[in-house]
Amino acid sequence: MFNVQIVKDHREFEALRERWDSLMSLSENNSVFLTWGWLYHWWINFGKGSELFIILFRRNNNNELIAIAPLFIEIGSFGKLFKKRKVKFIGAGAGAADFLDFIIKPGYEEAVLNGFFDVLSSNQAKWDIVELADIDNNSKSLRIIASVTEKKFNILVLNSQKCPYIDLPCSYEELVKNISSKFNKNLRWAEKQLIVKHGASFFVNADTSTVEEKIDALFNLHENRFNQKKNQVSSFKGDKLKEFHLSVASDFSEQGNFRFYSIQIDKVVIACLYAFKYKDSLFYYQTGYNTEWGKFSAGMLVLAFAIKKAIDEKLKVFHFLRGEESYKSKWTGSFKSTKRIILSKRNMKGKLFLKFIKVKDALRATRNNFKRQG
Repeated sequence: MFNVQIVKDHREFEALRERWDSLMSLSENNSVFLTWGWLYHWWINFGKGSELFIILFRRNNNNELIAIAPLFIEIGSFGKLFKKRKVKFIGAGAGAADFLDFIIKPGYEEAVLNGFFDVLSSNQAKWDIVELADIDNNSKSLRIIASVTEKKFNILVLNSQKCPYIDLPCSYEELVKNISSKFNKNLRWAEKQLIVKHGASFFVNADTSTVEEKIDALFNLHENRFNQKKNQVSSFKGDKLKEFHLSVASDFSEQGNFRFYSIQIDKVVIACLYAFKYKDSLFYYQTGYNTEWGKFSAGMLVLAFAIKKAIDEKLKVFHFLRGEESYKSKWTGSFKSTKRIILSKRNMKGKLFLKFIKVKDALRATRNNFKRQG
């Protein structure tokens, strides 16, 4: 039914852009983190030392691209016992991408995933373990994998992330009916203070700065805010991560999908929010704000501004992405869950891998529970 090709070279990956994005436009998966623009730049920036393992599925009769398994093989060690070769989604790890998955033309899901397991079976010498994270709990892929895999491999399905989101109404006025009146009143007061007393202006993709200057402002404000906190370390830092986001932001800007919301006073950015528009959704990725303006809720105001503008664009969903931070609950009680699927071979080594991962995941869950209670 399918002609299967494994892409191992980044130049072949680069040449896939048009066909990749065309398939994404047909796919029921609406994650911006599955676009060529996100995954290619992720690979260029974070793929060193690993091997590409992108699997393409084409129809035999007309060579139509039906599905992409956007994978790579990470080479490392498993504790101190074993060396391991782990098959993962491109984008997993650095960059914190949610809703990773297979990209499949609707109607071909079961056939493609059976084909994927055939590829794994015929390439067993190349891998020790397969980790597929973070798949939307409502994904068709998840249901099919869980039902088919047990026949061929050991499988472990773990809870991963909770990702709050807002189903956007037709107007911001309608949205605020569902949030705390006190919270909304405080936001309106803070906005008035900044505008009337301090001359603040609100912008979307202000043309007074380049994409590079916007990313610089984001990283600087975010880092400065965390420097004010005790016992907290930001993972959103470092030259490599900054270089990646500059590449992504520049690419998405050319495609019209980059969004940079900012509050400026005297042409200086005091708060900003970095996001991506894709299909009918806005994916909020990161914020930064000057703590000197914290008493005016600058961070929350730029978030409210981004939500307003998403509604103005007639978008349907505002994704907060992973994390259960308290500020998100001020806006919504809805969230998506993601799963982490671990596959191993049916041998002693495979069983040991799964047991080790299960124990490690239980310890992580216990630590997280203690943090929430503390």
